[in-house]
Amino acid sequence: MRRIAILAALAAFIMLSMPVQAATTNNLPLIVRIGGESSHFLAAWNGITLQPFEDVAADVRWGNPRLAADGSYLAYTTYGQVNRRTPQQRGADVPTDVFLVPMAPPLGFGSSRRIAAQPEDATYNADGTGSYSVRTNPVWAADSMLLFWAEYSSTGDSARLVRYAVESGSLSVLADDLPLRAGDYRLGNLHWSAAGILYALQTADSTRLLIYSAEGERLHDRSLDFSAAAVWISTPQGEQIALGRGDEPPYTYTLFAPEAGTLTPFEETQAPALSAYGVDMDYSVSIHAAPTFWSVSVIGTSHSLEGFAAAAPFPSSQMALSPDGRLAAYVDGDGKLHSISQDGVLITLTGSIFGLQPEPMHAIAWSAPRWVIGSFFMR
Repeated sequence: MRRIAILAALAAFIMLSMPVQAATTNNLPLIVRIGGESSHFLAAWNGITLQPFEDVAADVRWGNPRLAADGSYLAYTTYGQVNRRTPQQRGADVPTDVFLVPMAPPLGFGSSRRIAAQPEDATYNADGTGSYSVRTNPVWAADSMLLFWAEYSSTGDSARLVRYAVESGSLSVLADDLPLRAGDYRLGNLHWSAAGILYALQTADSTRLLIYSAEGERLHDRSLDFSAAAVWISTPQGEQIALGRGDEPPYTYTLFAPEAGTLTPFEETQAPALSAYGVDMDYSVSIHAAPTFWSVSVIGTSHSLEGFAAAAPFPSSQMALSPDGRLAAYVDGDGKLHSISQDGVLITLTGSIFGLQPEPMHAIAWSAPRWVIGSFFMR
């Protein structure tokens, strides 16, 4: 009952607060991950109502929602249940499953289906020991027909790169030699681009970048003697890897060319920018990083993201762009969701109403994101 009341209050607030254009220019719902201390759940807002993903009861604290480039499917991970036990401990890898849900714009979404589950003989104990499967957030290929993730067995010493074909429903293991790091969080992060599938393994003092083809061939294996987050980024010279260094803002950014193995600092007025896949950046919004602030930019103008606190150098789960490129959304440091338009109009989408305080937002998705080279304007 509490969840229903929270959703009703949040939906009512959004309906009153959101500009009319958002319901008419975007045909995909904004996906949000909501939750407090006990559990998180997914919901979709389609410009009219906020609907929870009722057919998936598992906790989704572990993963972030990922939309296919054509908007046809949403992929996400949940805490996997083993022996009827749902993981509760924090600060360690836990059993994770992958789900796929067809999107049905503008009305919402279809039924979720589990495409990667725990082994039949999996075990999981209250202290986190046992034999179970851990998976990364899945990533989409640009054709929206292939989905990739990395996974490992809690008793193993290496990870596998897995490909899922949406049309046939087939799973393929592309590589079984992905390295793991020591400690509680052993898997690296996965990123797709036309140049390959990047598996980035970041430790306290080093970074290893492995690039695989869509068929599983290892194309590059580069090791760096410093710690950095890594993502693919589109540049005038082609696809490169953007490296973000620092545990908290201000972050520093460097470009890495996998073929040549060279590092190039960003120019003084350049920064990574998040844009919507397939949208012309000259006429759409994009969210730009800068040394001390983040902003929404369009056609030479810049608008600050009020209250935004980047939790990482590339906080794509905290930010999203509408499919038509006209609106940006972000989650601020208090877990409140905001939308900002091309002209800088800021709308807060969550807040107290009818005496209820909605639970905080943690991750959002609205379109398939991509990182590009952008320019920021100093204030």
